[in-house]
Amino acid sequence: MLFKGWGTSLAWWANINYTNDTKHKLSELLFGPSGLELNIVRYNLGGGKNPLFDDINMRPGGLIPCIKDGPNEEINLNNDKLQLSILDNAVKLGVNYIELFVNSPPWWMTKNNKTSGADKFATNNLQNDKIQDYVNFLIDSYNTFKKRYPITSLSPFNEPSNPLWMSNGNQEGCFFNYKTMNTIIQSIKEKDSSIYLSFADSFSMGFMWPLYLYSYKNIQHLIDQINIHSYKLSWKGYSLYLDDLNFSRDIFKKLLKNNNKRLWVSEFGMGGPNNIETAFKLAIHIFRDLYTLNPEAWVYWQVVENKIHNGWGLIHVDFNNPKEITILKQYWIMMHFT
Repeated sequence: MLFKGWGTSLAWWANINYTNDTKHKLSELLFGPSGLELNIVRYNLGGGKNPLFDDINMRPGGLIPCIKDGPNEEINLNNDKLQLSILDNAVKLGVNYIELFVNSPPWWMTKNNKTSGADKFATNNLQNDKIQDYVNFLIDSYNTFKKRYPITSLSPFNEPSNPLWMSNGNQEGCFFNYKTMNTIIQSIKEKDSSIYLSFADSFSMGFMWPLYLYSYKNIQHLIDQINIHSYKLSWKGYSLYLDDLNFSRDIFKKLLKNNNKRLWVSEFGMGGPNNIETAFKLAIHIFRDLYTLNPEAWVYWQVVENKIHNGWGLIHVDFNNPKEITILKQYWIMMHFT
């Protein structure tokens, strides 16, 4: 197995109106030869905003524009100029793997016209009669981006078996049942078999097993890559270790190897105070992922975070006044790997 490298997702930090100076500094810190030299980017195809709603719950940067303004509109990449300006810098500095991923279908395809999730617990927010529209949107987006960027894969879902993606949330999200996921995957491959599909960006190993048993096993011949997020469930500060045991990871790794499937750790982030203990926890986590899952790539979720009331990320910037950059200790730990 050839290790492809290290990366980050652009949601939500790239959807901030930085000054040119700040944008240049961040690009160098993350993708430049004197920085982390990340070579993988996961680009978020945003769901956009219903013009009739305020979406006041959305966190800074979380309201990602859609590259289509409506069901009958053409793709317009200029809609997402903030995120794409970061992507352009990243490619110039050496990023050579870009995965398109989706947190929510475009707002006009959802049942409640919101991209944060359904109004009810564990409910598909994609309208049943819009499944093919969603498939066409994904295919058109993939082929449009591929003309301009080194697009290597498409992930149509993000933590789709999480029942808590609901309309009162502060970020994009969408629950999908297994039947709907399978229909979307099958339809994409029927219409364009050249698209390299990733599945299904589960929250954790525990969330991956139901996806594997009830969805993936029926469509594995259509899936090119497995994406997993290496979090684990916790409750009131206590980790639920049965969600993420080493032997479970080992079994899953062997199953994928037997089926010649690739695996990415496509998301993980470490919150906590800015001290060396937290930074070393990140190192230990990465070592464990590499050893127990043997992934082709390892991707940090959001490398730049809003410094206000937030302990996540490798770098902090005030998203409301993005001038000062604070490098956290986790950044230097990450550099040892990258």
